[in-house]
Amino acid sequence: MVVRLADLKKQKAQTPIIAPTWVTSPTTRALYEACMTVFDQIRSDITSHKQLDINERRIIPRRLALRCGLSPSTVTPRRQLPLIEFINQLNIELGDLHVSSIAQKAKSGRTLTKKELEIENRELRAELKRLENVKLSSAAELMINSLVMDECKQHITTITKLREEIQQLHKVISGQAELNRKYIDESHS
Repeated sequence: MVVRLADLKKQKAQTPIIAPTWVTSPTTRALYEACMTVFDQIRSDITSHKQLDINERRIIPRRLALRCGLSPSTVTPRRQLPLIEFINQLNIELGDLHVSSIAQKAKSGRTLTKKELEIENRELRAELKRLENVKLSSAAELMINSLVMDECKQHITTITKLREEIQQLHKVISGQAELNRKYIDESHS
């Protein structure tokens, strides 16, 4: 049997990704594989000291869903909680890797000039503002979600009360119809 390099490459490319036990559906599997691909790409960008924006250094569930051709609402804690928790763990790992990458870059052996320090200071301040904005936006999102949930609960109780009233009114109407029939029958006899 002749073994060619191209055949070995195909075999290597076809080896399945070993997924955790919580990957049970084809949708979750596609999202998991896309997540791992994005994670590997971001990790290689960070280790190569590529200048990345904060949203480029994180795995964003919405982008994963769009990458897989799915609706962004598919990747929510309600539908994909284990995947969201896994993404959060990977994002923490990427953040730690980014910090250590910056530390390695800073330890090059030479001291930075005043101009370089000023540039780095500006970059760090901008990064801090971006992080604060991300924190504020996630807090606002949580508040909105809780308000929506409270409003939904109120609507559910109102709908339940209205259904009970409708059932009672149907009973009254059927009783009235029965009385009308009796009166009509009595008047004809």
